Amino acid sequence: MTWLTDLVQGTSPAGGILSLAIVIALGLILGSAKSRGASLGVAGVLFAGLLLGHLGLHPPAELLHFTRDLGLVLFVFMIGLQVGPGFIDGLRRDGLVLNILSISCIALSILLAVLLSRSLDLPRGITPGLLAGATTNTPSLAAAQETLRSLGGPDPQDSAQTAAKSAALAYAMTYPIGVLGPIALLIAMRSLFRIDIAAETNRLTPPRSSSLGSMAIEIRDPAFDGMPVRDILKRFGQGLMISRLLRSGSVTLPNLDDVIRTGDVALAIGPVNAIDAFRDAAGVRSPLDLRNMSEHVVWRRVLVTRRAPIGKTLAQLNLRQRLGVTVTRVQRAGIELPAVGGLPLNFADALILVGEADRVEVAAKELGDSPRSIDRPRFIPVMLGIALGVILGSVPVVLPGLPSPVKLGLAGGPLLVAIAAARLGRLGPLMWYMPTSANTALREGGLALFLASIGLQAGPVFFDTLANGGLQLLALGAIITLVPQAIVLLVGRLVFKLNFVHLCGLAAGQHTQPAALAFAQGICKGDSPAVAYAAVYPLTLLLRVLSMQILVQALG
Repeated sequence: MTWLTDLVQGTSPAGGILSLAIVIALGLILGSAKSRGASLGVAGVLFAGLLLGHLGLHPPAELLHFTRDLGLVLFVFMIGLQVGPGFIDGLRRDGLVLNILSISCIALSILLAVLLSRSLDLPRGITPGLLAGATTNTPSLAAAQETLRSLGGPDPQDSAQTAAKSAALAYAMTYPIGVLGPIALLIAMRSLFRIDIAAETNRLTPPRSSSLGSMAIEIRDPAFDGMPVRDILKRFGQGLMISRLLRSGSVTLPNLDDVIRTGDVALAIGPVNAIDAFRDAAGVRSPLDLRNMSEHVVWRRVLVTRRAPIGKTLAQLNLRQRLGVTVTRVQRAGIELPAVGGLPLNFADALILVGEADRVEVAAKELGDSPRSIDRPRFIPVMLGIALGVILGSVPVVLPGLPSPVKLGLAGGPLLVAIAAARLGRLGPLMWYMPTSANTALREGGLALFLASIGLQAGPVFFDTLANGGLQLLALGAIITLVPQAIVLLVGRLVFKLNFVHLCGLAAGQHTQPAALAFAQGICKGDSPAVAYAAVYPLTLLLRVLSMQILVQALG
């Protein structure tokens, strides 16, 4: 069996790949173990790498450097594709207040880290590692390590590699505090303010005006007799749609220029408040089900998978006038949108079409309606996006007061390009759409590669560091985790009067921490915290990556 020992402990690429596979598998097993509803998740790979690195598993350094950077690029690019479509929307409405609070938390944590570093004279690399671990932000750790390596150092005992390893060690020691800290703060805040979770959740129930519905309405008011459908839609809102009209026992699909008559039954689809207003003004609700009263008129859910309609608005497609097919609703990422004329279509949108069966079939072919296209990953745009991200991340930017230029690096460049690409959706023949399953696989796989690599690199000195000053690092990490977030949560509750459910999502988003989000969703019995989490996650992630580079250079 010496061949197996030589394979594991040798310097061949095969041995390195075997070592990484073992570390990742054991780390994922460790990360799946739960304690009080919380788990390390993929971060368990880091601790498996530290342990096995300490026990003598030493793959080739060149291989670890490559897998670390490759994993990082895949991870941040997939995150960018995921959050990109909602990045701008997350800065609007209530998201603006949430992002202001999140930015304040970032600034406070950096200020606190700098003060602790200066007062305790911490070695180079420890402070950025503390900050990254205390906020459980892996991309910012990567940005810190990359910046440390680019700076180098005249002292052999304080070389770039040593500083980068120190950052990984500090990150690993403070990471558990970063996971548990937000959860502990939420529990304490709930008890301190005696918060009724059910009452807080009920306050977030969306008003009827924000939801879509349908209703058959019998027209009784003579004022509507002879009124064109176009005028009705203008009067009660663009989101309202009359998809069917029952007259003299016959169901038809009305055009915008068609008129309604007293005694007609109209099937109205759109925002509930607009439907209610139309019913109150025009007549009464009818018990008839117009959807099943005609064999010739059918409805069908059709996917947008062809390139031609992507980016075009419903008005530009003009399916009603050209084909006699009405679009009643648009489903996008699990959300139903009213079929307004100015709505541009994205790849994988689902359109609810109503019309004669043969006409609906023609419209479906025009739109694509190929579920297999949605499930198929598109790697050409991804690889081109990654290439652009690497180029962008390598561009030096000179900032006043810093000793050397700042770069977005492999953590920031691909992230920005992915956000822009996902927001754009399509550029010529390139479509930046990645199926959820493929995105998750590449994101988690990239993160696992990154964590396994830095764990194996730092493992040989991890436990020595833990025995010599490790408790101090834990205490410093707790301070950086708890103090800024406690201040921000209190300000959010007492000053901005934010709902506790949104504060739960904010706490998780400030740390880009899925474990805290899972805990918040558990106590709030729903997905409401994810709204605030999604609103602050993209900007928080981007600022932590960029600010980490500035911090490393400012500390020298």
